[in-house]
Amino acid sequence: HPEDLRSQSFWSVNDHMKYGPEKQYINGEEDTSSVFVPFTATVDSAVVQDIELSAYLDLIFEPILQSNSNIEAIYFATPRDVVRYYPNINLGDVLPPDFQATGRIWYKGSLERGASHKEPWWTPAYLDATGLGIVTTAAAPVYGNQGDLLGVVGMDVTLTEMRTSIESKELLPGGYSFLIDDSGRAIALPERGFLDILERPSEPEEFGADLSVTTTGFAPILASMKAGESGFKSIEIKGKEFFVAYAPLESSGWSLGSVIEAKNVLKSLSSLQGDLESATRSLIFNRILPVSAVVLALVIILGLTLTNHLVYPIQKLAEAAEKIKSGHWEVELPAARNDEIGVLAQAFEGMTSQLHKLVVNLEQRVAERTQELEHRAVQLRAAAEVGHAAASFRDLNELLRQVTQLISERFGFYHVGIFLLDEGDKYAVLRAANSEGGQLMLERGHQLKVGEQGIVGYVTEVGRARIALDVGDDAIHFQNPLLPKTRSEMALPLIAADQLLGAIDIQSKLEAAFSQEDIKILQVLADQVAIALQNAYLFQELQNSLRETNNLYRLHTQQAWLRAGMETAHAGYQYDRLQVTPVDHQHLPSSILDQIRAGKTVTTSSEEDFGKSKSTLLVPILVQGQVIGILGLEDTDPEHAWSVEEISLVETISTQLSLTLENIRLLDETQKRAEREALIADITRRMRETLDIDSVLQTSVREIGESLGLQEVTVNLGLNHGRIRADHDW
Repeated sequence: HPEDLRSQSFWSVNDHMKYGPEKQYINGEEDTSSVFVPFTATVDSAVVQDIELSAYLDLIFEPILQSNSNIEAIYFATPRDVVRYYPNINLGDVLPPDFQATGRIWYKGSLERGASHKEPWWTPAYLDATGLGIVTTAAAPVYGNQGDLLGVVGMDVTLTEMRTSIESKELLPGGYSFLIDDSGRAIALPERGFLDILERPSEPEEFGADLSVTTTGFAPILASMKAGESGFKSIEIKGKEFFVAYAPLESSGWSLGSVIEAKNVLKSLSSLQGDLESATRSLIFNRILPVSAVVLALVIILGLTLTNHLVYPIQKLAEAAEKIKSGHWEVELPAARNDEIGVLAQAFEGMTSQLHKLVVNLEQRVAERTQELEHRAVQLRAAAEVGHAAASFRDLNELLRQVTQLISERFGFYHVGIFLLDEGDKYAVLRAANSEGGQLMLERGHQLKVGEQGIVGYVTEVGRARIALDVGDDAIHFQNPLLPKTRSEMALPLIAADQLLGAIDIQSKLEAAFSQEDIKILQVLADQVAIALQNAYLFQELQNSLRETNNLYRLHTQQAWLRAGMETAHAGYQYDRLQVTPVDHQHLPSSILDQIRAGKTVTTSSEEDFGKSKSTLLVPILVQGQVIGILGLEDTDPEHAWSVEEISLVETISTQLSLTLENIRLLDETQKRAEREALIADITRRMRETLDIDSVLQTSVREIGESLGLQEVTVNLGLNHGRIRADHDW
């Protein structure tokens, strides 16, 4: 109906939907499919959108159902309990008004499995709500491009005919078959099965009996069937011996078993053997004796041939079973026959084929799983190595360079780049890369706008990993001419302490090079790198803080010693072997003074420096890297050369002198601070001795003046009016 698709609304809710007698929201019988919304749901814009969008499924449901005779119904349910069902059976008359599809096993089970598999599955058998009887459903969750759940689609297959066929089928005379699901509940079980397995008769209309509760000899067989195994076992129950053969139905997870009592297997063989013996005796006594010896020999040969014809196939089956038990699958079975032995041989051949396929599949799956585990182990070791290396660096640039190089080498990726957000969180800036193209991008200051450019822009906006298995089909991928070999790309967020720092960009030359498991392992690695980055940031901040603190302390020390120098009575002191005398400021040549200010020790014997012939040793006195003075030694011998030991001794004395002077200054500063605090406390105490404002003001000016030795102290309250004034003169 192309004309419908060209209209403004393909399937309008206003034209098709109505409220039922019990407030359920339904459509009419004239539509292709039936729509149902329970009265418990609010018909808002979201529900209306679910109904109108699901109408396009009519174009899909009808041809699917018409081309598959095994399907009884096909339907789709949304998270808001909107159900669209084909064929149209007028769900409003069939379902209770509060029916919620989201509570059904095919919906809930699909979400539980879909969270990890997102693939179709067969539900356990259950009683259908629309009256189809016992059904099983092939269901699958449906997700949008952004990973949001759109709903669950299901197709019903009735089990009534299959159940009747299994329960009435006898593979061998006196035997029966039964079918169970992966939880051990019976899907098909004849009355003899109830008596043998559960030791009780069936209830009227009983379905889904739990066979796993049995304590008979069937218990270990049922456990094997639930585990998806195949086998052929002999058990004994109440003095009866049973043969049980079983094999899984791999597409559904169910298992089919066949049971026959041992005596019934050999009943036909015993009957044939008795008839043969009776006929042989009759021939011998009534007919063969009068006949010639040639006829007698022929009859004996015929009897032996007939006996071998019955016994030989049984022996071949036993020998084949022993070979299969030893792991030899290529065995010779008896030729096809139309009797009971032939049926048994055919069943044995089918069971052997299924067992062989099962073993081959298991071996293949084990090999694949082993290879996958080895690959994951290599990845985990590489991630641990990269994380350990990242934690050992404190320099940010070296950390980024080493991480990109190690990830590329250990994981074999074509390009690895690390982007960090700028201060405004507007751009992701490339800070390190391992490939040649990445190095050119670094030189050009490559950056991507957050939320707008490439997969990295997407990840640095939402804070979640993203994979492009084929960059040619990915709408977000940024095509970079410097990385022409890229076929798949993955970006991982760098998050530490809930703060998004940037992203790791990983590109491969192979299509579909990444999986969800790769995301998990590499995200752990990205988290370790993010923590290392944050530690590097903190280390840089700490280093900057220490430098600032040291600079401030040196400045404070320098200013304090300038004040101390101005307050001292003399510039310094000298000793001439007779006495200690004060000295004024000594003028030094600028060349020597510059070296002293640089913290260097100076030796000289030049008359041009001091105007007299002497050998001089000048050692700076340093406090916090600041020169606060000079320790000088003079020798009247101008040829005296200061030895290394002498210079080292004087430098050590200078160090001890600087420590002592600094300690004395700090002690003096502490004492003055203590005296000031005590003075403030004493003045405050005296002011608080009275509650009268005038008394407080007079006490304040008096105590301040006496404590500081001032000539006059004045306090005014009310600057504009001068209403309250207190002063004191000395």
